[in-house]
Amino acid sequence: MIPLAYLVMINTLEMVNLWTMLPIFLVAVSMSNAEFCFGMSQIFEAFGLVDMYSSWFSLMTMAVMMISVMATHKELGTWKSDQLFIIMWLMLAVMLEIFFTSNFLVFYIYFELSILPIFFLITGWGYQPERLAASYSMFFYTLVGSAPLIVILMFIFNLSMKNQFSELSESFSMGVSSTLSLVSICLFGGFLIKMPMYSVHLWLPKAHVEAPVFGSMILAGILLKLGSIGIIRLCYLEKSELITLLVMSISLFGLFYISMNCLKLMDLKQIIALSSVGHMAFGILTMFFFSKLSIKISFLTMITHAFSSSAMFYMVYVFYLNTHTRNILLNKGILETNKHLSLLWILIMMASMGTPPAVNAISEIMSIVILVSHIPSSMILLIMAFVASSAYSIILYSSTQQENASLDMNSKYPASNISLVILIFHVVLIMFSNLALNMFM
Repeated sequence: MIPLAYLVMINTLEMVNLWTMLPIFLVAVSMSNAEFCFGMSQIFEAFGLVDMYSSWFSLMTMAVMMISVMATHKELGTWKSDQLFIIMWLMLAVMLEIFFTSNFLVFYIYFELSILPIFFLITGWGYQPERLAASYSMFFYTLVGSAPLIVILMFIFNLSMKNQFSELSESFSMGVSSTLSLVSICLFGGFLIKMPMYSVHLWLPKAHVEAPVFGSMILAGILLKLGSIGIIRLCYLEKSELITLLVMSISLFGLFYISMNCLKLMDLKQIIALSSVGHMAFGILTMFFFSKLSIKISFLTMITHAFSSSAMFYMVYVFYLNTHTRNILLNKGILETNKHLSLLWILIMMASMGTPPAVNAISEIMSIVILVSHIPSSMILLIMAFVASSAYSIILYSSTQQENASLDMNSKYPASNISLVILIFHVVLIMFSNLALNMFM
């Protein structure tokens, strides 16, 4: 796969940027292997908090960033290309600091800084004038939503003068027991907005629609997962059962409503953006049981969604290059004109739907078992949500593959090797995510 990418991108600036990321990618692989296979994670602990989640999230981030760099090939040679790669490198540095820091104050600072690179990507490389409104909406939603979090963290820090995640528990239960519901909202609210949870998700479809393709890939593949790492870091703290039940109820209803709403949308990018909210709702539902098993299952869902959603956004971009529209009614006939692209599309859709061989097939089945065993009444909404989700996924595939081609697609992008390489990378990574099952061993 790497030699193929080399042949496609040799003698370009993009290739230089891609290969300079490979050593870091290999370090992440090594850290992951040390954690899972050889039990040598203590070698890396001097650099921060290294565990199964930070190792896999860093590996996921490296992979998505590499593919996103490849997706910037049309920006090469433009006057803004240098600024673009600087922003992406800064984003990578911020993400890795979030995953590996053991200091909750440093975590919060970088957690907030993570929104700035994607803000600049949307405003600087977005396609429509509405990109300014979309980027400002995203910025203020996430900033205001997580402001109470720093208030609580500073209160705990002043109470105990300790700033490590591992030292939070005693200070937390000592200082906030009388206002547990309010504190739970403040602690988890900022993370839920960035995932985002249904009801605070309105910024996400706007941001995706206005973002460039590489911005959407990073937003769906990486940024939406930052909220989950925050919840994982704080999941052992005492929580309000009322707030937990409220979050799970909203997420369950949101999963159903989003799935039904996707059936009536015509914009391919909006469908994928809203389906991401549905996937996150399912992950939140499972995660908020706060058991070791439920968190691992939710984590598996996040890993596969990172690659499948990134792949879907890039595929829609490939469609758009041909038809110059994202309307589902005007993108047809892929099967007739490009069988390779059609094969890749169905593999990506299978991963999105949670069917084998994607690892989230296992995680979604286990999630359903946990949900129904604890909340039997959730079965009706779950069945309806999954039927609607499967329906819009099948429509998304079949409507773009069948009937006559909208334009002469064979003369446009099927011969674009870089597009095929990027999509093949995505499929390989979706299959590679099956290795995350090691966490259950």
